[in-house]
Amino acid sequence: MLLTCAKIKMVIIMNGSFLASHSIDGEVDNNNFRLHTHVHYEIYMFIDGDAEHIVEGGVYALNPMDMILLRPGEMHRVFHKSNCRYERFVLGVEDAFFKEMNCEEYKKVFWSHEPGEKNKLDGEIVLESGIYDCVTRIKKYSSNCTDMNVPAVRAAVVELLHILNNTDDYTSENNEHTIIKDIISYINNHYKRELSLSELSDEFFVSKYHLCRIFKAATGYTVNGYVSHKRIMNVKLMCDSGMNIGYACQESGFGDYSSFYKAYVKETGHSPREGLKNKLIDKAKIT
Repeated sequence: MLLTCAKIKMVIIMNGSFLASHSIDGEVDNNNFRLHTHVHYEIYMFIDGDAEHIVEGGVYALNPMDMILLRPGEMHRVFHKSNCRYERFVLGVEDAFFKEMNCEEYKKVFWSHEPGEKNKLDGEIVLESGIYDCVTRIKKYSSNCTDMNVPAVRAAVVELLHILNNTDDYTSENNEHTIIKDIISYINNHYKRELSLSELSDEFFVSKYHLCRIFKAATGYTVNGYVSHKRIMNVKLMCDSGMNIGYACQESGFGDYSSFYKAYVKETGHSPREGLKNKLIDKAKIT
């Protein structure tokens, strides 16, 4: 049985440290589903459509009730193979929730793999393990995501995290090994230091022109734009953990705060002071 959400385009309700979204699009446009990251943990359940989920260069085919788990900073997007009805349920959980509910050990499932690896839980397991029932209870106790302050909702979220942490059947992407995934993996391992196009070109034996062309086609980012985004996200994560912003900038690959400031404004259109004070869950990017 599928989740139902009659006549609802999108429901997004945030309760301080977590967010629930049940969304339906009658038609889809891939231009609205760009590669992006979050500073919160994301639990994504695919319900209906013709799509695949791309995580750090790996491509996951999606079938009804398949679930994708994403940790902070993992680059991802949904790619629609045809223009048809698209339905999904997404739960975004901030780090603060794990502290509030005394369940920080439940973050383990998000960090037990390399970026872009073992992100997917097949729909059959979601149904058999009780995960689907937890999602149903979250919707039921919150009156279809209209009141997330009910204690039972928070308890159901914790139960969901508990089951996810006790499930071992996560799968990796089902696409063939690609150079883009290798390039992204290399960037993920080296973006905190100086990283140039020349280095990437030499490492993967491709010309700078060809590298830039295939990377842009696969991710929607330029190589430099992708590296900058990874660095910005790392600064956000470090600042959220209490790190001094100047130190976070240096540790994330920016030479100094001035370089970070310019990159941040270029990407977001506003200053870091304004952006870092905002709530971490970005409702506009729930896909």
